Amino acid sequence: MSTEQMTEFKEGWMIIVATVLQYVLGYPGTILPMSGILFGPKYEAFKTSETEKAFTIGLFTVFMNIFSIFVGPMVEARSSRFVAILATLCQVSGLVICAFSNSTALIMIGFGMLFGSGVGLSLVNNIIIVKKNFTNSIGIAFGTAL
Repeated sequence: MSTEQMTEFKEGWMIIVATVLQYVLGYPGTILPMSGILFGPKYEAFKTSETEKAFTIGLFTVFMNIFSIFVGPMVEARSSRFVAILATLCQVSGLVICAFSNSTALIMIGFGMLFGSGVGLSLVNNIIIVKKNFTNSIGIAFGTAL
Protein backbone atom coordinates (compact mmCIF):
# COMPACT_ATOMS: atom_id res chain seq x y z
CA MET A 1 0.00 0.00 0.00
CA SER A 2 1.19 3.49 -0.80
CA THR A 3 1.41 6.28 1.74
CA GLU A 4 -1.71 7.89 0.24
CA GLN A 5 -3.67 4.69 0.79
CA MET A 6 -2.37 4.37 4.35
CA THR A 7 -3.41 7.96 5.05
CA GLU A 8 -6.88 7.30 3.67
CA PHE A 9 -7.30 4.29 5.94
CA LYS A 10 -5.98 6.14 9.00
CA GLU A 11 -8.46 8.95 8.43
CA GLY A 12 -11.36 6.83 7.20
CA TRP A 13 -11.33 3.79 9.48
CA MET A 14 -14.57 4.87 11.16
CA ILE A 15 -16.35 4.89 7.80
CA ILE A 16 -15.19 1.33 7.21
CA VAL A 17 -16.36 0.23 10.68
CA ALA A 18 -19.76 1.89 10.18
CA THR A 19 -20.16 0.28 6.77
CA VAL A 20 -19.26 -3.15 8.14
CA LEU A 21 -21.79 -2.74 10.96
CA GLN A 22 -24.46 -1.63 8.51
CA TYR A 23 -23.91 -4.62 6.26
CA VAL A 24 -23.68 -7.12 9.14
CA LEU A 25 -26.69 -5.86 11.10
CA GLY A 26 -28.74 -3.99 8.52
CA TYR A 27 -28.41 -6.13 5.43
CA PRO A 28 -31.70 -7.63 4.20
CA GLY A 29 -30.17 -11.12 4.32
CA THR A 30 -29.78 -10.61 8.08
CA ILE A 31 -32.98 -8.68 8.75
CA LEU A 32 -35.52 -10.78 6.88
CA PRO A 33 -34.85 -14.10 8.65
CA MET A 34 -35.03 -12.29 12.00
CA SER A 35 -38.39 -10.71 11.22
CA GLY A 36 -40.17 -13.92 12.21
CA ILE A 37 -38.36 -13.87 15.56
CA LEU A 38 -38.95 -10.16 16.13
CA PHE A 39 -42.61 -10.18 15.21
CA GLY A 40 -43.52 -13.79 16.09
CA PRO A 41 -45.42 -12.94 19.29
CA LYS A 42 -47.26 -10.09 17.57
CA TYR A 43 -48.12 -12.30 14.60
CA GLU A 44 -49.59 -14.87 16.99
CA ALA A 45 -51.53 -12.25 18.93
CA PHE A 46 -52.97 -10.75 15.75
CA LYS A 47 -53.59 -14.19 14.19
CA THR A 48 -51.60 -13.14 11.12
CA SER A 49 -51.83 -15.48 8.15
CA GLU A 50 -48.79 -16.69 6.23
CA THR A 51 -49.94 -14.58 3.28
CA GLU A 52 -49.87 -11.42 5.40
CA LYS A 53 -46.40 -12.30 6.69
CA ALA A 54 -45.16 -12.83 3.15
CA PHE A 55 -46.81 -9.59 2.04
CA THR A 56 -44.93 -7.72 4.78
CA ILE A 57 -41.62 -9.14 3.51
CA GLY A 58 -42.67 -8.25 -0.04
CA LEU A 59 -43.40 -4.66 0.99
CA PHE A 60 -39.99 -4.47 2.64
CA THR A 61 -38.27 -5.67 -0.53
CA VAL A 62 -40.25 -3.40 -2.87
CA PHE A 63 -39.77 -0.25 -0.77
CA MET A 64 -36.08 -1.02 -0.23
CA ASN A 65 -35.52 -1.29 -3.98
CA ILE A 66 -37.68 1.70 -4.93
CA PHE A 67 -36.02 4.05 -2.45
CA SER A 68 -32.53 2.89 -3.38
CA ILE A 69 -33.11 4.39 -6.84
CA PHE A 70 -33.39 7.88 -5.38
CA VAL A 71 -30.21 7.86 -3.27
CA GLY A 72 -27.88 9.21 -5.99
CA PRO A 73 -30.08 12.19 -6.89
CA MET A 74 -30.72 12.91 -3.20
CA VAL A 75 -27.00 12.91 -2.43
CA GLU A 76 -26.38 15.29 -5.34
CA ALA A 77 -29.24 17.57 -4.30
CA ARG A 78 -28.44 17.62 -0.57
CA SER A 79 -25.66 15.46 0.90
CA SER A 80 -24.77 11.97 2.05
CA ARG A 81 -25.33 13.10 5.62
CA PHE A 82 -28.89 14.17 4.81
CA VAL A 83 -29.61 10.78 3.23
CA ALA A 84 -28.09 8.99 6.24
CA ILE A 85 -30.25 10.99 8.65
CA LEU A 86 -33.34 10.34 6.54
CA ALA A 87 -32.53 6.60 6.40
CA THR A 88 -32.05 6.45 10.16
CA LEU A 89 -35.29 8.36 10.73
CA CYS A 90 -37.20 5.92 8.50
CA GLN A 91 -35.70 2.86 10.17
CA VAL A 92 -36.23 4.06 13.73
CA SER A 93 -39.76 5.33 13.13
CA GLY A 94 -40.64 2.05 11.38
CA LEU A 95 -39.44 0.02 14.34
CA VAL A 96 -41.24 2.29 16.82
CA ILE A 97 -44.48 1.83 14.87
CA CYS A 98 -43.92 -1.94 14.96
CA ALA A 99 -43.23 -1.86 18.70
CA PHE A 100 -46.52 -0.13 19.45
CA SER A 101 -48.56 -1.78 16.71
CA ASN A 102 -51.93 -3.27 17.50
CA SER A 103 -52.56 -4.82 14.08
CA THR A 104 -50.78 -6.56 11.25
CA ALA A 105 -51.41 -3.53 9.04
CA LEU A 106 -49.22 -1.36 11.29
CA ILE A 107 -46.43 -3.93 11.08
CA MET A 108 -46.76 -3.80 7.31
CA ILE A 109 -46.48 -0.02 7.39
CA GLY A 110 -43.70 0.11 9.99
CA PHE A 111 -41.51 -2.76 8.87
CA GLY A 112 -42.51 -3.20 5.26
CA MET A 113 -42.73 0.41 4.15
CA LEU A 114 -40.76 2.66 6.54
CA PHE A 115 -38.02 0.27 7.63
CA GLY A 116 -37.63 -1.04 4.06
CA SER A 117 -37.28 2.52 2.77
CA GLY A 118 -34.61 3.28 5.36
CA VAL A 119 -32.63 0.16 4.50
CA GLY A 120 -32.76 1.03 0.80
CA LEU A 121 -31.50 4.53 1.49
CA SER A 122 -28.71 3.49 3.82
CA LEU A 123 -27.29 0.57 1.84
CA VAL A 124 -26.69 2.59 -1.32
CA ASN A 125 -25.61 5.64 0.66
CA ASN A 126 -22.84 3.59 2.30
CA ILE A 127 -21.41 2.75 -1.11
CA ILE A 128 -21.42 6.44 -2.08
CA ILE A 129 -19.75 7.48 1.20
CA VAL A 130 -16.99 4.89 0.87
CA LYS A 131 -16.41 5.90 -2.76
CA LYS A 132 -16.12 9.59 -1.80
CA ASN A 133 -13.68 9.02 1.06
CA PHE A 134 -11.38 6.46 -0.53
CA THR A 135 -10.45 7.81 -3.94
CA ASN A 136 -7.00 6.21 -4.15
CA SER A 137 -7.78 2.85 -2.57
CA ILE A 138 -11.41 2.20 -3.43
CA GLY A 139 -10.86 -1.50 -4.14
CA ILE A 140 -9.24 -2.15 -0.77
CA ALA A 141 -11.89 -0.07 1.00
CA PHE A 142 -14.77 -1.97 -0.56
CA GLY A 143 -13.01 -5.27 0.01
CA THR A 144 -12.62 -4.44 3.69
CA ALA A 145 -16.07 -2.92 4.15
CA LEU A 146 -18.11 -5.46 2.23
